[in-house]
Amino acid sequence: KRKSCGKGCNRMASKKHKAAKEEVVMKPVEVDFTRATSHAIPEGDHRVVVDRADVKQGKGSGADYINWQFRLTEEPHAGRCVFAKTSLQDDALWKLQELCRALGLQSKGKISIDPEAVNGKEIIVTIAHGEFNGEIQEEITKFRAV
Repeated sequence: KRKSCGKGCNRMASKKHKAAKEEVVMKPVEVDFTRATSHAIPEGDHRVVVDRADVKQGKGSGADYINWQFRLTEEPHAGRCVFAKTSLQDDALWKLQELCRALGLQSKGKISIDPEAVNGKEIIVTIAHGEFNGEIQEEITKFRAV
């Protein structure tokens, strides 16, 4: 039968565990935010690679869209991710068509997009800032070939 160590966890009661728990002392931490910078990726053009593309369904509309994840490749923001949604509705296909051109894919007629085939492809995106729930959000406004 397991017994609690008496320190608020479910680990087995043992003298070593009890002693280790008693040694933990939380100390106040001093933080100076006067030089803090925004975590937002700066507006402008950035090189990215496609990390992921998933077809999803809109919660409210029920309409399908592709959710894209892009990873920045240049310092100082290398490794950071930005996202874009491209609707699969007829009146919004212009955005997906622009992305397909940037990726070097066919952008006329009927096509099939294989997410695996575009993973790792590099393009340039233009990022602008918008606001959502009082927070700055990055928004991809344009896709271009490298």
